[in-house]
Amino acid sequence: MKKLIDKIANVDFEITYLCNLKCLHCYNPHHKKLEELSLEQIKEIIKHIKDVGFTEIHINGGEPLLRDDAYDILEFASNLGLRVLLETNATLLKNIGKLKILPNFAIRASIDGPENEHNIIRRNTSDQNSFTTALTNLSEAKKAGIDVQLTCSVNKINYTKIYDMIKQVAIYGIDDVRLRLSMPTNSAEYHWNILKLSRQQFLEIDAQIKMIAEDFPDIKFDSGSINRKNPSTEPKFFIDPYGNVKPYPFIEYYVGNLKNETVQEILIKIQKVQLPKEDEKKMVEYLDELNVVL
Repeated sequence: MKKLIDKIANVDFEITYLCNLKCLHCYNPHHKKLEELSLEQIKEIIKHIKDVGFTEIHINGGEPLLRDDAYDILEFASNLGLRVLLETNATLLKNIGKLKILPNFAIRASIDGPENEHNIIRRNTSDQNSFTTALTNLSEAKKAGIDVQLTCSVNKINYTKIYDMIKQVAIYGIDDVRLRLSMPTNSAEYHWNILKLSRQQFLEIDAQIKMIAEDFPDIKFDSGSINRKNPSTEPKFFIDPYGNVKPYPFIEYYVGNLKNETVQEILIKIQKVQLPKEDEKKMVEYLDELNVVL
């Protein structure tokens, strides 16, 4: 069990599917509030996550800060001794004073290109400028001493603009950025004709990576995270807002529900899981096409 927990590394807890953005590449099935877990149910699950041996939890969504009790959840997990990562679009990021006193707490925020490309991809449902709002809030968090990391989901809209993005976010004092690959699922699959990278386009990112290393030596830039693994060899522990657990974020396949099963029982099932062949094939074929190392 310990070996599997070490391989999974962290639990991802999607506490809501609600979101104030409609991102082209979103992998969540909808943005509705249905029968979400209660605060007490979430706390009980987090306690079991700690008891079974996990040391890190990522609180995400949807946009987790749309839950009124989001800060209570973050505080509870942090005070249990877990390393807590808030994954957010950062447009609603407030209460920095409450967050900065949490032990072992960090923020990971989504910035998907320089301003124009980010706002095209992120599609705010209000007149708010998602890019400048998010980075202003993140800059304040960083000034308060909170560790901040940006994640950029790379696709055909933004793949030529990675260097430009780094130039812009550096102005806000952000110095930790990683890349990830948009994958063909849910909203992203619907918009796949404008998101899908070709092999040649994928290779063009490498030149920008080298330029970033030369021109921004003070920025911690993780480009290796763009190389996703085969779903069957990348077990995860994703909890959705209803307590369902899926072993791979981009495949809507669940191995159990934490309302009536323990974390340990579901971990045992994850060890034996076989993902739906067609869904797994779709992911693997895209990675093969790009020649991502599996």
